[in-house]
Amino acid sequence: MDDSTARFWDNYISETNTCNVPNHAQRWYVKHVEAYIKAHPGHRLADTEPDEVTKYLEKIGRKPEFPDWRRRQVTDALRILFIAIIKPDWAKELRWQYLFPSAKLSADPRTGKVMRHHIHKNSLQKSIKKAAELVGKMNGLLLENQPLLLSKL
Repeated sequence: MDDSTARFWDNYISETNTCNVPNHAQRWYVKHVEAYIKAHPGHRLADTEPDEVTKYLEKIGRKPEFPDWRRRQVTDALRILFIAIIKPDWAKELRWQYLFPSAKLSADPRTGKVMRHHIHKNSLQKSIKKAAELVGKMNGLLLENQPLLLSKL
């Protein structure tokens, strides 16, 4: 691996830390970006257009064996890549939340084709709210048990 490639991956991993990607998931984010690069041989990332990213994510979204959480992870890995590392003009304007595919398969009413549509914005907001509530409850439990923990020291 040459110096510029090593620097690229160091920057990417550093950015995943900034975006609070858990350490155990970082290697998967790297693998998702590597898979994207491999799917576009001879193509410079800086020359990527938004429709290329959208088509790639749609292709992944059509695989029924690909779990919903992995689809979201791939989307997030590419969002970090393009917004924080490559920084094309279109990356900040792209509506990344609409690239998160839904967990459910449904038939397109026009074509009858079974596929995953993008996740509804309310579903994402509800998931974030549930996660925040769970973290709040966990923090409350930790705070309640803190005197007990301290007394054992």
